[in-house]
This record gives sequence, structure tokens and C-alpha cells, in this order.
Amino acid sequence: MKIKAPVIPDNLREITDLSYEISYAEEYETDFDSVRLSRLAESGLSFAKVYIKNSVIENCRLVNSDFSDCTFINVIIKGCDLSNCNFNNTYFRNCHIISSKLVGSSFRKTVQTDVVYENTNSELTDYNESKLKNIQLTDCDFSSSLFCSAEIKNIILKNVKLIKTTFFKTPLKDINLTDCIIDGLVVSDNGAELRGATVDVYQAATFAKLLGLIIE
Repeated sequence: MKIKAPVIPDNLREITDLSYEISYAEEYETDFDSVRLSRLAESGLSFAKVYIKNSVIENCRLVNSDFSDCTFINVIIKGCDLSNCNFNNTYFRNCHIISSKLVGSSFRKTVQTDVVYENTNSELTDYNESKLKNIQLTDCDFSSSLFCSAEIKNIILKNVKLIKTTFFKTPLKDINLTDCIIDGLVVSDNGAELRGATVDVYQAATFAKLLGLIIE
């Protein structure tokens, strides 16, 4: 599976006053199209269902902000701190999230298609009831994150930490976990979520203990 990289226009409009741009977009129902957000530091902003496309968000610190019901299409997010943000009910398509921090953010009921996470700290994130398709995670930490009642299809995992990560009622069938660091994975008592997943011999032993099996 190959995920196409976002194609960003050459001439991006630089945004310097983010609060003003959000208010303008809300009042006149305009999009954030072909813009660059760079080196901005704000907290507690509300993006009010903003549509962001063909754009770059880089080296920004926008913690505790509300991105719920927003749309991200063909967007690169790089070197940003988006910790403790609300991304509930967002839609992501053809996006790259690189070298960023999403610790404690909520992505409940998001829909993500053709999205790459690279070198990103996503500890304590909440993806409950989300639909994730054509996703690649490389050098990421999703420890103590929640994927309850989620749908995951066509996902590539490369050097991903899944320590105390919860996959309750989220089938892992056809997902290759051999390049993941797994410890204390949380699933249902009968381990139904693990059926059809690919694991190595060491991970199999870990899952056997998780399911109460005795290996001699």
C-alpha cells in the first residue's frame, strides 16, 4: 500500500493573525485554502468547523484548541504541538502529520483516509469510534491511547509503541503488529480483537499470557 503525499501549491498565503482569520472564516463561511500557518503560538482557540485544504501548518503551538467538526484535505502538519486538542468528528484525507505532538488529544468519531503519521507522539489520544483507512504510522508512540469500537483497515505500522493501548471491540484482523512494541495491550477477555492479526513469536507469548494461556 502506498499513500500519496499531499501536493501543496507553491504560493501559500501566510497567516499571521490566526484569531482574525478564524473569525473571518466563520462570519463569511470561507475556507483556509492554500495557506501557511508558521511559528504561531496560541491556546484555547476555536476553529469553528473550519475547512483546511492544500495548506501547511508548521512549527506551531496550538494546545487546548477546538478543531471539532473541521475538515483537513491535502494538509501537512509538521513540527507542531497540538496537545490536548479536540479533533472530534473531524475528517482527514491525504494528510501528513510529521514530528508533532498530539498528547492527550481527542479524535473521537473521526474519519481518516490516506493519512501518514511520522515521528509523532500520540500518547493518551482517544480514537474511539473512529474510522481509519489507508493509514501509515512510522516511528510513533500511541501508548495508553484508546481505539474502542473503531474500524481500522489497511494500516501499516513501522516502529510503533502500543504500550497499554486499548483496542476493545476493535478488530485487528489482517494487521501486522510485528514491528510494534507491545506491552499491556487491552482487549476483551476472550481476546477476540486479536484474531487474524500477524505477530512474531515473542508477541505471541505476550498475548498468550494476556489470554491466560500457559506455555510450556
